[in-house]
Amino acid sequence: RIPMPAIKYTDRLLIRQIASRTGLTVSSVYKILSGASGFSQSTRERVERMAQELQVRLPTLPASGVFTVGVLIPEHPTYFWSEAISGIRRTVQTLREERGIRVETVFRFVHFPISDSAVEAALEPFSGEGCNAYILYPADCPAFLRFFTAIPSGVPVVLFNDLPEDSDRLRTLRERPLTVYVGADNYDEGILAAHVLGARLSGMRNVLALLSEDSLGTTAAKRRIAGFTHAATEINPGLSVRTDFVVVNGKLAAAFLAARIEPEILSGGMDCIYVSTGVTHIASAAIAKVRRRNCLPPGTYPLCLGHECSPSDRLYLLDGTQCGYVKQDIYSQARAAVEHLAEAFLSGATMQDVYIRSSVLINGGER
Repeated sequence: RIPMPAIKYTDRLLIRQIASRTGLTVSSVYKILSGASGFSQSTRERVERMAQELQVRLPTLPASGVFTVGVLIPEHPTYFWSEAISGIRRTVQTLREERGIRVETVFRFVHFPISDSAVEAALEPFSGEGCNAYILYPADCPAFLRFFTAIPSGVPVVLFNDLPEDSDRLRTLRERPLTVYVGADNYDEGILAAHVLGARLSGMRNVLALLSEDSLGTTAAKRRIAGFTHAATEINPGLSVRTDFVVVNGKLAAAFLAARIEPEILSGGMDCIYVSTGVTHIASAAIAKVRRRNCLPPGTYPLCLGHECSPSDRLYLLDGTQCGYVKQDIYSQARAAVEHLAEAFLSGATMQDVYIRSSVLINGGER
């Protein structure tokens, strides 16, 4: 049995890289580099040559021996962002246990209402953390841009889950080296939403597409509506998709929306409400108010379709007001973000955008 000398972190990473590229097992690569016999000369030369090539490109860990990732995400809604936290923590645990990588995370949360001062307060502690990489929700405000432009050019950054509305600001973020986006393809999400309705679109004439005025991801919401409109009008060229806003202001939001849409519902001029943000429960509650107030029988009020699914949505899924929704896999997005940064920083892998496909759920069933 070959004695197992202590292997430095970078050597372990090097062995895994060689094994991946040569098709050999990690154990075989380790034995060859340790001088064990039983391997052909050509295999030995191939492994040693690749070790020399990769060793030049492999970075070393910071002096602390810890790879630190700074994470900035919103605190609300909790049911949504808690999945991202779980994904990040699970991936960090996997990197520690399976690859021996000492990864630490520094979480900062943007408190509501999201404002320039709130974002500045959330980001300020990062300056003393010495982070080697970042996963950042790109808050659309000057404070975020100031922080972002001050990040050293060699530090990898993942823009996570959404992108800002302002085109100039977006261009500034996207032009920075070592910066990528990890999240959902919002246009594709809109297409998936149209697929929830399926053949029912053929019998529809009017769809109301809603955005929330305080939406964090206005760009995402608009792209969802564009994707939905494209797919829906392919099925039904005569379909009209009208865009409007819903003001999210607590318990009165559904009442205000109900008053606005009631005349249209009663006249038969609305077949579906498509909510392009995560406030589908507000539109569902508005439909329910109109339905109860006017004693409308099933089939005489619009269906509701949206994105994400809060605890408030469950009632409307059960009673048939909501026909389904599209749910981002933010858990997998978070895992991909951490893995992407680790590969970029520790093995020199090229960074590129990663899109995690969302799920279609109909009456609670996933497909």
